[in-house]
This record gives sequence, structure tokens and C-alpha cells, in this order.
Amino acid sequence: MKAIRPGSGTIAGRPPVRSARHACPGAFSLIEVTLAIGIVSFAMVSMMGMLPFGLTHFKKAIDTTIEAQIVQAVSSQIELADFSQLTPSSGSFDGKEFDYDSEGAALPGAGAPRALYRATVGIVPVDTTNSPLDISAEAYKIQVKISNPLQTPPVYHTYSVIVANNGR
Repeated sequence: MKAIRPGSGTIAGRPPVRSARHACPGAFSLIEVTLAIGIVSFAMVSMMGMLPFGLTHFKKAIDTTIEAQIVQAVSSQIELADFSQLTPSSGSFDGKEFDYDSEGAALPGAGAPRALYRATVGIVPVDTTNSPLDISAEAYKIQVKISNPLQTPPVYHTYSVIVANNGR
């Protein structure tokens, strides 16, 4: 039998025996770990719940940006045209449709199968009822209605641009 040293609590030749209470004073208990995991999981579930909301607004921001690019492209094309072609009766732009892909790039021809945006142009005279000047013959209001041709019923976003007679 091995001898026990007085006051040491050890058996000669063996490592000291520690009680479970004092195993490692810097460690976390099971209850503390469980509470920490609960707090972290509550925060993660809250953040995951906001993900669809953020993605919806991200998609709307992309759509708004692409629609602005489309309006700019259509209005630039109209501003470069001869002003006599802009009359609503000429039919050169009034009622014309332009198709665009998911990045806002123009697609050739109307009714393209990859079209995610369709811009329909409307030309109306400028309303001069509250203006002292009669500029209705010198400017037209171009209305660009943008929709998604794959969406039913279609939702239209309308943008207006005033195009003045540029002398051409």
C-alpha cells in the first residue's frame, strides 16, 4: 500500500486528486453556456427574420435604378430625333414600345422573350393652362410607362420628360 503524505491529500507517486468543484476555476458552467447559446440564437433568429424585408427593398432599389436608366435612354433617343417627328399624330414615337433585359440593356424588336422591362412611350402636348407663355408648339411632354411584361396584372411606373424644340 502506498503512503499518504500528511497534509498533501495525495498518494505518493500519483498526481493530486481534485474535486469536481475546483476542476478548472476559469471554465464556464453548463448553465452559462446554455444561456449564451440562447442569447446568440435569439439574435440570429431576429436577423434572419429581417432578411426578406431587406431583400425586397434591395430588389425595389435595383428596379428603380434600371427604370431611371431606361427613361434616360428613351429620352435621349427622342431628344436626338427631329422635332417634327414628335407630334402625337406622326406615330414615330407615340405608342412605341422598347424592351430591356434584367440589366437595362435594350433588346432588339418588341416582344423579346428575355424582356423584363417594357417601356411604352406616350407623347402629349405640354399643359400651358397656368403659364403666361404658350409653348405648346415648342415642347412636348414625353411619358414613359415602364412595366414588367411577365407580371400579371402589369404594374406601370410612369415617368415624364419635357422635350423642347431643338431646332431640328
